[in-house]
Amino acid sequence: MIIELYAAMAQAEIEKKEKHQREGIDAKKNRGEWDDYGCPAIMSQKEFLEHYEKVLSGELRPFELMKQLGIN
Repeated sequence: MIIELYAAMAQAEIEKKEKHQREGIDAKKNRGEWDDYGCPAIMSQKEFLEHYEKVLSGELRPFELMKQLGIN
């Protein structure tokens, strides 16, 4: 019975946390600040395409581009 009580309390906390996160994300979207959510971009899409074309032409090795992007 005590285990069921603790399980119910834990589930309630999880639901409360998820609701709070959803509300925070919705508020950020409503303020128009959604674009800066998450990890910042290392390079712009235009820069990436320039580097990727160098990879395709052989000027840059794929692993060098991965290193610049911070990918292991």
